[in-house]
Amino acid sequence: MNLKHTFILSLFFLLTLSAVKAALIQTLDESRVIEVPISKEDLTRITVQEDRIRNVFGVTGEYVLETDEDQGQIFIRPTDLEKPFSLTLTTEKGRTQDLRLIPKDQAPEALVLKIAEVNEEKHLKETHPFVSRLDVENLLEACRSGRIPLGYKEAPLNLYAPQGSYKLIQELKGDTLRCLTYEVKNSLQSSVVSDKKPILSLSESLFAQSLPLQKQNLIAILIPHHILRLGEHTHVYVVARTD
Repeated sequence: MNLKHTFILSLFFLLTLSAVKAALIQTLDESRVIEVPISKEDLTRITVQEDRIRNVFGVTGEYVLETDEDQGQIFIRPTDLEKPFSLTLTTEKGRTQDLRLIPKDQAPEALVLKIAEVNEEKHLKETHPFVSRLDVENLLEACRSGRIPLGYKEAPLNLYAPQGSYKLIQELKGDTLRCLTYEVKNSLQSSVVSDKKPILSLSESLFAQSLPLQKQNLIAILIPHHILRLGEHTHVYVVARTD
């Protein structure tokens, strides 16, 4: 399986779309949820000033997403024309922003997230060292093949940590990044009234929500098999910044 084709969550390969005419400017603030009205019918462009959107977390089916890899921006449209929905964005420079998007009967306005001017760049460089896409891909490939890359060591596991439907089986830790390998098994109970065997469907966004990690530290999730039949299992690989 080609790693580049399965590296879904963090690296979006986008379509180039025309920009909208108007723009709504908001200041990035990780401590609050930014509430923004968006067009019901048309695509709304979301971009981060002097940065690039890297990850998008949200509930599958609540929106249609298009991406522009060249500019590092996204285009979003709601699927339910009346129901607000939430998104979390992370950027290449380590910023995180929670959004609540409210469908409105209006022309599309671009949402531009600008950077606060209080020495933020210096703070980000100190707390979130730059991580290249190649570094992340190489670490994921090493974890999948059972190798420990140079500069990484295997961290001890907390055997008494609470586990949900997944189990942490390995953690490789380096100075900047760490890779956590989880085992996920379909142990769903069969229905008494149906002969159908239950299927477990995995998605990157929902898996991210269940992880005991700070959202700003999460960089990538790789799920080789998204559908598990009863009794089947797979490994899920998570790359995050080292605490």
